[in-house]
Amino acid sequence: MRNVGTETADGNPTARITDNLPEGFTAVDYVSDDAWECDLGDGKVNCDLTQPIEAGGASNLTVRVRVDG
Repeated sequence: MRNVGTETADGNPTARITDNLPEGFTAVDYVSDDAWECDLGDGKVNCDLTQPIEAGGASNLTVRVRVDG
């Protein structure tokens, strides 16, 4: 995620990512050097960034999934 604005992005949460996984996929974990908090249940991925992103800054998040079956 990148802040392309001219001011620091800050909020509660600063950013939110939500994704419905296709049938047969299960989210198993996530990795980030930043303050992401993720709920990986019920075929959905819901992640909130709980720290500010400076103007021009970015935050990376990787969600790992398993292919079932």
